[in-house]
Amino acid sequence: MYESNYGLRNNFDFSSEVAHFNNDLEPIIIIFDIETGGFEKTDDTLQIAAKSICEKYEFSIYIQPTKSITEEASLVNKLYFDNGNLEYDGKQVITVSLEEALSSFYDFLCLFKRKCVLIAHNCEAFDGPRLVAAIHKTQMNIPEEIKKAKTN
Repeated sequence: MYESNYGLRNNFDFSSEVAHFNNDLEPIIIIFDIETGGFEKTDDTLQIAAKSICEKYEFSIYIQPTKSITEEASLVNKLYFDNGNLEYDGKQVITVSLEEALSSFYDFLCLFKRKCVLIAHNCEAFDGPRLVAAIHKTQMNIPEEIKKAKTN
């Protein structure tokens, strides 16, 4: 069952086993969105948000920036980095490390106990490559099922 702020209360164990899914169930569609500190592939991932279509569960987690956010990105996503704090629309938000955010996102996807199809408005050109880059940056152990998935 989904819980509000699930990603923020989790105890993170990066050695956890790969989840087992019921392959008899239809895959669930998850819409996701990545917000970044700029438009370059090397810019920080600042937020991962997702929502399941049929079960209406939501996930959102903010990531502590490691460098400044471009003015252009802030105009689009309303995220600002001020005095070491990430702010959304002028209000400070709780942040975690990129590793913790990705682990929480994975845990959120595992709650459905079935395969998830991730879609995004601009998945091929923006969100997808940035999610994959974040996973590679943290050197997370990627399950074989995910490695075999197509990105388009």
